[in-house]
Amino acid sequence: NPEPESKYLTMTLPEGSPETQISIKKQGTPVGTNFQYRVNNGEWTNWDFTSSQAISVNVGDVVQWKGNNSEGLSTDDSNYIYFEIPNEVNLFGNVMSLIDGVGDTKVIPCNYCFNYLFYNTSIKYVSKDFLPATTITDGCYQSMFQGCTSLENAPKLPATTLAESCYTGMFQECT
Repeated sequence: NPEPESKYLTMTLPEGSPETQISIKKQGTPVGTNFQYRVNNGEWTNWDFTSSQAISVNVGDVVQWKGNNSEGLSTDDSNYIYFEIPNEVNLFGNVMSLIDGVGDTKVIPCNYCFNYLFYNTSIKYVSKDFLPATTITDGCYQSMFQGCTSLENAPKLPATTLAESCYTGMFQECT
């Protein structure tokens, strides 16, 4: 699949994949719950955590995500945001669009910000610039891709000053 040009967190299905349902959920009371999505460059729609909504995605569809979560997403092992994706997807763009709405920031705003974000999903491909942060925090990527047994590559990790446990379990159980 050609990489869609975008700073937004972008999801596509690999060729030959079955239709899948994508949703974003919360465990406990995470700090960040302001998310919007669009499909195939349509209108931005607010994500409603109180419903059981899911986005149906087929090969050829492009789903983009953004958010205004300047305080971050997750705060610890009990209060976090996570995607639920049962079939293989590819990730492009920039995860930081979930923080600033556009993907420009390079500073992760809180400890454990992205922990468990794609935990136990079927992520197949992650673009090299998906994690552009140069300033990271304690546990910020903890278990982010843990259990992603379909993962075939990893993004660049450009941060040069590391924080406590910033990458703990990030790729644990990835084959």
